[in-house]
Amino acid sequence: MSDLAGSKVDLRTQASDKKQDLSEVGFVMCRNEFDVDEQTGETSPVYIAGQWSPQYFPYNDTNVFRAYELAVLKGQDKLMQYVEVFVVDQNQYPTGTTPGTYKKELVDAAVKAYEAANKAMESSNVTDEQADKLCADLKQAYQNLMNNGFNALEDGGYYFIHTITNHWVSTEKKNGIDFLWGRPSGTYPDDKAPAEGEVKVSDAKNIWQVTSAGKKDLYYVQNLYTGGYMSAITNPALHDDKDCYTLTEEKTPVFVAFDGVQDKVKKGFVIYEMKADSTKGRQFHSKNTNHGIFEWNHVDNPNNIYLFNDVAKSDIDRIKDEVAQSLLNEKLNALYGKALVDYSGSLAISGGTKDADFSNGIKLDSTSFFSTVAHRNEGTTKCLADGSFGKHNDGKTYFHSDWSHQFMPSLDRYHYIGVDLGKEISGGLMVKIAKRRTYNDYPMEFAFFGSNDPKAVKDSAEWTLLGCSKVDWSIGMPLKGGVDPDCEKDTVIANAIGMAGTTFEGSYRYIKCAAIATQYNINNPIDNRGFFCLSEMAVYSPATIDQNGGLIQQVSANVRKNMAEAIAAAKKEVDAGKATQNTIDRLQNAYDAFMKELPNPKALLDAAKQAKQFADNVVKQGLVAPEDNPGELAMYNPAGLTALNDAVKAANEFDTNGKSAQAILDEVEKVNTAVATFKQGVNLPEANKLYRLRGASRKAYQKKLISYQAQCYAKNNGNSILFTYPDGASNDAIETDDKGIIADEANWELVTASLKDTVESGLTNYYWFVEKAEKGKIVLRNLGTGMYLSAQNGVVGQSVTSVEIPVLLTKPRTFVFDAGKNKQLNVNSNGVMVTWAEPTDWNAQFTFEDVPQVEYAQLALPVTEDEYQILTLPATVSSCEQGTLYSLVGETEDKKFALAELTEPIPAGTPFILKRDATVDLEDGAALFNYDESGLTINGISDVTYALEALEANGIQGTLCDVDTVGAGYAYLHGGNVTATKNTVIGVNSGYFNAKHKHNVAEGDEYLELGKVVVDNITNADVVVLPSVVDVYSVDGVLVRKNVKAANATKGLPAGVYVVGKVKVLVK
Repeated sequence: MSDLAGSKVDLRTQASDKKQDLSEVGFVMCRNEFDVDEQTGETSPVYIAGQWSPQYFPYNDTNVFRAYELAVLKGQDKLMQYVEVFVVDQNQYPTGTTPGTYKKELVDAAVKAYEAANKAMESSNVTDEQADKLCADLKQAYQNLMNNGFNALEDGGYYFIHTITNHWVSTEKKNGIDFLWGRPSGTYPDDKAPAEGEVKVSDAKNIWQVTSAGKKDLYYVQNLYTGGYMSAITNPALHDDKDCYTLTEEKTPVFVAFDGVQDKVKKGFVIYEMKADSTKGRQFHSKNTNHGIFEWNHVDNPNNIYLFNDVAKSDIDRIKDEVAQSLLNEKLNALYGKALVDYSGSLAISGGTKDADFSNGIKLDSTSFFSTVAHRNEGTTKCLADGSFGKHNDGKTYFHSDWSHQFMPSLDRYHYIGVDLGKEISGGLMVKIAKRRTYNDYPMEFAFFGSNDPKAVKDSAEWTLLGCSKVDWSIGMPLKGGVDPDCEKDTVIANAIGMAGTTFEGSYRYIKCAAIATQYNINNPIDNRGFFCLSEMAVYSPATIDQNGGLIQQVSANVRKNMAEAIAAAKKEVDAGKATQNTIDRLQNAYDAFMKELPNPKALLDAAKQAKQFADNVVKQGLVAPEDNPGELAMYNPAGLTALNDAVKAANEFDTNGKSAQAILDEVEKVNTAVATFKQGVNLPEANKLYRLRGASRKAYQKKLISYQAQCYAKNNGNSILFTYPDGASNDAIETDDKGIIADEANWELVTASLKDTVESGLTNYYWFVEKAEKGKIVLRNLGTGMYLSAQNGVVGQSVTSVEIPVLLTKPRTFVFDAGKNKQLNVNSNGVMVTWAEPTDWNAQFTFEDVPQVEYAQLALPVTEDEYQILTLPATVSSCEQGTLYSLVGETEDKKFALAELTEPIPAGTPFILKRDATVDLEDGAALFNYDESGLTINGISDVTYALEALEANGIQGTLCDVDTVGAGYAYLHGGNVTATKNTVIGVNSGYFNAKHKHNVAEGDEYLELGKVVVDNITNADVVVLPSVVDVYSVDGVLVRKNVKAANATKGLPAGVYVVGKVKVLVK
């Protein structure tokens, strides 16, 4: 036993597994302070512990030190110890000059010293002096190798980076986002990075500059081509690539540490994200080639281990101007193609016949078509003039470009179909194309190129860009029942035949139709596959422009003129490969102005289509309430579905001819408003009523239901929201599928049939008052704490101000609560409410149970087993089932705190002292407080008097919804005794003595011994008092938070040691 700051605390080492050897005398060292749990107020000593390295910890299983006499070894005994400590295995220190290798001369010196020491051990006549020298030489050589031998990454150096499986780290743009990308083995011959003098501009996407971020192993890793920085940030908006890492425009530090080892031999660097506490987080994993890099935490996985190959500064200097020009060219080409397509699409270009007849164009045959990107085993160009729409799985009846690798098509990268017209044409052309019979993977936009060079059929000629066009897929494909394959009756497949065209100057024989935009199918418009299929194709010439027709007539003359001139200027730089930022800016401004005035009928059709898909999906999932029960909870009202379908119908019937861009946008807004209104029409719990909030998960873990029928509650005024499980939640009969879901209905009925609540029905912490519920949002207030359920910025907790939580529906009759940042409230297997990014997860589903009133209401609050403790409650209470309530009268002449029993209700927010009655057990660690002596029945939130700000009461300052940090001259209760330590954190629902009490009082009903503690707000002047606003640093000096309130400085930080206002603070 030891006397710590006036409090008797058992400091002896302990452990649940009883493995410590306690037979020897040891020393326990401890700081003169306590660590305080912010939520419960529970305290524990802060030992100077010996785990890993001396640190401050509150754990009593690492707190014993023993002292031993140091034995000084000589001769061969000393040599034996040194060769065991300073081991030099040459296989562990590969020599070279690239990062991750070691300097050969230092490795050789260490190996030589190690071998000399080992050889001497075999000799029987080594003197102590010789042994001392050999040991000193070995230690010096080993330390020199460790300190100076490793070839580290050079600050500011440029590198090719690849895994030890030779996946080359690069970048790929998809949907306008730069992803961190893994190129395949074979990207370079023999998987060796280009040597000095051989680096090309095309390598720039694979080259990375590494710049120190001011801390060991922490770097900014910047791509030479895009200028973006490596990050572990994902983009969940993209379905296929939502887990893959992206590049950021702002500097984002990552750890690059030499941690990777495979088979104890193959070593390399591991790349980690930097977490909020400035420590290593998720690792970068390149499992799949031609795929994004993502998270997989395994330092000895070969796809997590990276090697760095130097790029000479002379190569960077040689190509950097070309790289910058290449990036400008890429930006201008993409913008130019988009502008040209939209400008050309606004013109009224005609030619050919808008029907299903492919026989009336320029005469073509099976030899007329060519492509160097055709798939080698599927599809053929010969079928494009056979007069048949073919069969969906017959490779001889359609053309298919190479589907081996997917990509985002553009004017710089595309698949194409070429046509040898047999003669030169002039004035323009129109093409008519038919989809493959699966109706998947087809062009949405064509860029047309012309040439008269016969080498064009091998795509090795010089091509001239003639123009761009959107494909108008508005023609139906007629199929004859019993004649066309896979067709039993006559039918017309809508939107299966399309037309596109352009006018041009000059004459050309060879035409290349490049698919610069593609789509997977009409119901799943994926646009980054790149390849396409066609079953038929016809070409018409010439094509003409109706100068008085087309959507362009809705655009003002000056805007049209600026657009045409900007396109012409851009074309010159595109053709010359000399893009400038000025031309890019000019074209962008002209394009924005043009598109603002250009009517977009497709936008209305797309909005209607997406709204229809949403409505159909909601019906398919069973999320619409039945007509005979339209107000069923956690379902959409059917009236909203009717209104939405009416809006879709009106949009499809709206005549866009001659309408302005704004008129069409107004119609789009009507559709979007109908969708939003429908979503807001979810049937929510009725406002101004009490409910139990229960989990509704059909998942189980280790034969225990995760949340089904579990009650959600707030244990105190902190941020933790918990669940208490019903009796019967654990059941050996539970059977789950491979996703942890109880899918079998019979098993579900069996394991949920006899669940019973285990919580007293009158405990107010388990009830929620719906303060507001409208337009798809809900406000929930806990009946016990008086605080609001908070779901904001991806975090769950409680708030003193109301928080409107958006409500989603992903399963019938259950609610999902949106927490922002693509996260939702979720329940983990430990019964704690968290957030998770999966709205369809069963653990994100909740239900409400209507509660007419709470009878014999009591407030439950976690307390310790200590005899005395300070408490502050959010509601007015009168008594406690597990003890007696006292106020502080003051300090007596003989240094005691005198207490007076409270016989009147204690106003909300007022601190008081609880004296525990050890003969009455706590309820699951909580004391039960009565609102009044007669057993209050609560019908609503107004029946309880709350305070959400703590008060001061005759020398006791309460803490309620926030923690507080106290320093010199203050005291608190620990272990039932008055205690004073430095910079102590006082948890929520607690309080401390603030030295404003009365002195020389006569007597009280109870007394607290003060002992050596002096509570006068002056004593202990050497104590460091935290300022009201502080900066927070990690222990290694990285700024974590800036200018935050001292009381909230460590809230939400991961476990660890931090420096708060120059004071070390432990976060558990």
